[in-house]
Amino acid sequence: MRLLRATGLLFLLCALRWSHGAKKEKAERIKGGVQTPENATASAESAVQTLDIEHAFGFDDQFTLRGVATFRSLKGTTAASLLQNPLNSAQVASMQSLALNGGIYLIRVKTKMSDEQEQNYVSTFISACAMVGAQLSDVITVATNGQGNVIGLLLVTHPLMPHVLNCKGLEVTVPHKFNTTLLINSGAPGPVPDVQNYLQKLEKEEKERQDMGGDNRTFLQKYWMYIIVGFFVYVMLQTFGGGAGGGVVCSLQS
Repeated sequence: MRLLRATGLLFLLCALRWSHGAKKEKAERIKGGVQTPENATASAESAVQTLDIEHAFGFDDQFTLRGVATFRSLKGTTAASLLQNPLNSAQVASMQSLALNGGIYLIRVKTKMSDEQEQNYVSTFISACAMVGAQLSDVITVATNGQGNVIGLLLVTHPLMPHVLNCKGLEVTVPHKFNTTLLINSGAPGPVPDVQNYLQKLEKEEKERQDMGGDNRTFLQKYWMYIIVGFFVYVMLQTFGGGAGGGVVCSLQS
């Protein structure tokens, strides 16, 4: 009995020592920067994402870098920081000319944020007059699928700024710096219809209806086949056997 108690106590001490060592090793791995399943997800969610925003002054202009956005999350709607280049004198003149002549101002972003070799873009445009009327205060919304792929791009002037539709005949002043609010919107997956449970519910309701109310069909609905068979039998008997019960009586007179 003493031997069994001593053996059990020894196993208990070994288990406690092993558990303490495992926890210590895990803490050292995390502290040393080793990726574990627990901190891999948190690290991925906090990874810094960057997105280049390019712009062009008219459809015939070449796109150049407007700014670089930086953000950490692709969940929900995230406000990103945006470092933008100021407009040079040539760009200010181009924006002013576009505004006076009803031209278009364009921006674009790559469809894949993390791929530097990506050549596909998502673009949008706005009236240059509206941009100048709002003093280059705009709101850019980038829609992603949550996996680093851009699926939509929206550019509007800031709602608190004046909204000018026609700049012809006006004295327009174009500032050198943008005042931009950038939003990264990652759409959540929509609900998936539960077809299997719905079909099971319909089958259950049908079975309960039959158990409670029985067969509610009318007499004709139940026995229409037998009625049709009987009708055809009656017609056949009248057609081929009707001559045996009657006839023509002939009398001969001399």
